Amino acid sequence: MNRRRLLVRAGVLAGPLLAGCLGGEEPPASGTSGRAGTTGTATATTATTGATATTATPTSGSTAARSTTEEGVDTRTTGATSSSPSPPSSPGESPGSTTGSTRATRSLAGSSTDADGRPTTVAGAPTIVDRQLSVADRSCGTVTDEGTITIENGRVVAGGTITGSDACTTAVLDEATYDRDANRLRIVVATETERKTGAVCAQCLTEIDYEATVGFEGAVPATVVLVHRGTAGETRVETVGV
Repeated sequence: MNRRRLLVRAGVLAGPLLAGCLGGEEPPASGTSGRAGTTGTATATTATTGATATTATPTSGSTAARSTTEEGVDTRTTGATSSSPSPPSSPGESPGSTTGSTRATRSLAGSSTDADGRPTTVAGAPTIVDRQLSVADRSCGTVTDEGTITIENGRVVAGGTITGSDACTTAVLDEATYDRDANRLRIVVATETERKTGAVCAQCLTEIDYEATVGFEGAVPATVVLVHRGTAGETRVETVGV
């Protein structure tokens, strides 16, 4: 009996307290289940992904740009960018090529070279077409180095006397060269021994009379130099300017 009274009193006291606790709670949202504080909707909290992806700018050619999210998901996008060659500077001209026109550099004497460095001939420039030397006489004498130069009908004629070491020595045209840059002809007359089998050479200084001819086409040089290369060494005999 006493036990029932205690239970009744406890229930009476607990009733207001329980009502106060339940009254302080907010009513559940629509569609809630029987459990207090839990929503029955199927909308779960959505995890927002950080879409701040770092994308590497693709270079020339096809390169893959890496994009990463906050969840660590690794995706690859292909940035297909191709590099195109620069357009030619002029129609019909490939990039990096030079024009096909031939550029020539002209020298003082009228000679020139093309773009490949090959010599070309300019109209009117002096060009040697023939050269020769003939011996008119040989005789014992003294050391003599003399000569003259004449120019006629496109030919340069050098006549003179050179000295040989003995009677078997003769004169030869050792050099006939034209310097285009200086517009100059250089003629060198030398001596050499002309021995025949069984021949006896007189041992005396020999004066050798000669005539050297150099023919030109187009024009004649502005300057002609005559040099003797004999027993006395090399001697400039004559210089003539046209």
